[in-house]
Amino acid sequence: MANSLIYSRVSTSTQKTDRQSNELLLMTKNDGIHNPIVVSEKISGTKPLFLRKEGSKVKQMILDGYIDCIYVHEISRLGRNIADVANAIEFLIAHKCNLVVMMSNLRLFKDGEVDISARMVLNIMLSMAQSERDILSKRTKSGMALARSNGKQIGRSIGLSKEGIRVQDLLGKFKPSKVLEMTTLSRTQVYKINRDLNKV
Repeated sequence: MANSLIYSRVSTSTQKTDRQSNELLLMTKNDGIHNPIVVSEKISGTKPLFLRKEGSKVKQMILDGYIDCIYVHEISRLGRNIADVANAIEFLIAHKCNLVVMMSNLRLFKDGEVDISARMVLNIMLSMAQSERDILSKRTKSGMALARSNGKQIGRSIGLSKEGIRVQDLLGKFKPSKVLEMTTLSRTQVYKINRDLNKV
């Protein structure tokens, strides 16, 4: 008999998956599922789901027919790259494994068939997220180029830690609020780096 699985993810070792898992446990209980498998990991969403340590185990469980439904808190828990997440969704469809996205109240399968409306919404959400990241990246790079032309010190500047440099790179792809989830730096530090990047 197949089982349902809860998948929770955070980006850094200092973050916790407890909130995601607890809310999903309540949801599965409301769905009549009382003993779901709970999987969580701390890894960047830029790494494809099935290439992660725990994600690869989830893939194998699906291949073995051990699970037929995955619950996630939001679609970004699967990944932050549109192609990677789209591929993961196609894999789930091919193996008739349902996907339930709590925050969007979406279920990939309905009555044993792919819910076309849910699939369309998921595709739109992924496309919007990708476009938003692309726009942020271009805006940040443009701001950095203009700042350099005005003589400002930009980039791997003196005094910027290794993690600060990583945050600077991430800010070219994601919003500060998302970068905050992916780093050990404080909110103040992340937003200061973001302000420095956007000064012109």
